[in-house]
Amino acid sequence: MLTAYDRKKKREDFNIEDALCKSLAWFFPLLARFRVTSVESLIFRKFPYACPYCRQCPHKDKICKTTQGTTRTVDHAAVLAKHAENSHRRPRGLNQWQQMFHDIYERDTVTVNSGRSTLGLLEELGELAEAVRVFEKHPKYFAGEAADVFSYLMGFANEHRVRLELDGQPPFDFEEAFLLRYPGLCMQCGHSICICPSIPESTVGRMAKELDLAPVNELFTLNPSDAELRGKQIGASVLQELGGLPVIAHKLPLDRGEANRAMVLLCLRLSEEVKSQDVGLASDLYNAAIRIATDARMAGSRATGSSSTGVVDVLSSVWPLLSLAVIPEDNSLQSGLAKSLRAQAIRIGIITALPKEFAAMRTMLEEERTSPIASDPNDYVLGTIPARDESGSHIVAVTLLKEMGNNSAAAAASHLLRSFPSIEDVIMVGIAGGIPKPESPDRHIRLGDIVVSNSSGVVQYDNLKVGIDKIHLRSSSSKPSARMIGSSRVLESERLMKRYPWEEFLQRANLLENASRPHESTDLLYKWDTGDPIPVAHPVDPSRNAGLPKIHYGIIGAANVLLKNPTLRDQVARDCGVAAVEMEGSGIADAAWTAGQQYLIVRGICDYCDEKKNDDWQGYAAVAAAAYVRALISAISLNAYKNAGNSTTS
Repeated sequence: MLTAYDRKKKREDFNIEDALCKSLAWFFPLLARFRVTSVESLIFRKFPYACPYCRQCPHKDKICKTTQGTTRTVDHAAVLAKHAENSHRRPRGLNQWQQMFHDIYERDTVTVNSGRSTLGLLEELGELAEAVRVFEKHPKYFAGEAADVFSYLMGFANEHRVRLELDGQPPFDFEEAFLLRYPGLCMQCGHSICICPSIPESTVGRMAKELDLAPVNELFTLNPSDAELRGKQIGASVLQELGGLPVIAHKLPLDRGEANRAMVLLCLRLSEEVKSQDVGLASDLYNAAIRIATDARMAGSRATGSSSTGVVDVLSSVWPLLSLAVIPEDNSLQSGLAKSLRAQAIRIGIITALPKEFAAMRTMLEEERTSPIASDPNDYVLGTIPARDESGSHIVAVTLLKEMGNNSAAAAASHLLRSFPSIEDVIMVGIAGGIPKPESPDRHIRLGDIVVSNSSGVVQYDNLKVGIDKIHLRSSSSKPSARMIGSSRVLESERLMKRYPWEEFLQRANLLENASRPHESTDLLYKWDTGDPIPVAHPVDPSRNAGLPKIHYGIIGAANVLLKNPTLRDQVARDCGVAAVEMEGSGIADAAWTAGQQYLIVRGICDYCDEKKNDDWQGYAAVAAAAYVRALISAISLNAYKNAGNSTTS
């Protein structure tokens, strides 16, 4: 029971002696709450006037620091013998207890300012909290940790005594200081055996603000099932924040319990699945399963197996060779483990802004699976796209923005890169407004064409210094992915050879609503020099295949502006050199740059950013851009990415 003296905790003269007495005033009732019959007996059983680890007084620091493992840390029989031997020396008052711990763990002028007691007490308080948690099953653990906490409180008292001696001050009498505050009867009710309410007014006063925070059922989990569900959600969120299982594979309990069994079964299952494609990899997985099984440890063992990290490396090679369906859609530990590890094989992320763009991209995937991620607002679909040279399939993560704009795009890309930390390239695919150039037939952009960001990347054209006659760029985004630019150059070489791999994928979206190519008569171009629309004929371009998209490479203009102003369009094109304008590219570029990763923008042209802008070409433009992305990714080998497609033989 704390006294009125102790409740004045905010007074300026509250000192170390006050704190020591108050600590014991909390400590003793805590032990009483756990039905400890005798605090003195509890402490002396662990500290029988000697250190329980080296069994010396004073203790031998070198011996204690070299002990390892539970069997060598405490020789229980020897401690019991020391207890019997020193039973006559058991302290009888607080000052004697303080002296005993001074004799065992001497504090001197060298160690008094080392912070030894502070660090030790912090550690012991953490262990005491764990002992409280498991008290019902392991009450002796609580007894031992309570004794340790008391020993460090005595250490503080002894350090205070040394400081007083150094300063020439009167010695600290712990027993007297404590009894002045707690004189053998309750200062609240006046009885030697307290008859105060179980929660006295002093405690109610301290808790007043906390009691009004929220109802009890909001502060505490009363339903065990709810607690279990919440714990799983938090665990998944923390794991995702760390970067997934492979990032902490060296710490995971894959060498014990259910996790070990799940990993063994997963390796055996994947070994069978991949056998027809890569016998060597199948053998690696089978051998890994055997190693993990034989390297298993008992629950709670401090020794850890060394096989799990190598297995994670082997698994990184198997996912591109397998169907997504190999992992069952259930809540088993094996399934969850497999999904988390498979996520580490994803090197490409694809972002779309509109549902029609999302749908178009999904039609380009060979297979797909939804993949919700804890604490990530993005909605993900995982899909496969065959890689170059039949080396396997790229597993890609595709997501859809919650709303249009650079801010939304940057947020979504950040979540994508955090949830799938192995992603190296982010592709923004969808529709955009094109910059027509009828005076230059080979550079003239028409509806249904595709614009791919070149090495100059993205210009944020609303982050500008606007003059009377010219727009000046204030900044530009980082360069796009060299890997993706290289792949686009490969596709350009294909075009020069009269091969158009993206065209074969256009048919995959035939069943999508409003995705067919509109009639050429709806592709109308106007001049707006006088403010009124004047029709302009499209120039003849011999390199263009009628009824099919043409590929252009150029700078992408991005802003949080839906552009329907041909005058501003032409000025941005003239001063910034852009080939297309949209609303998300700079957000994608900035998020990728911040995460140290790469990006590319691919846009299908659906309008000319003028007052005639409409939705007629949006569906087809989305499909055209998605088809090009499919061809672009298919032109990249798995080996273009680190740790992808390479079997790790153990």
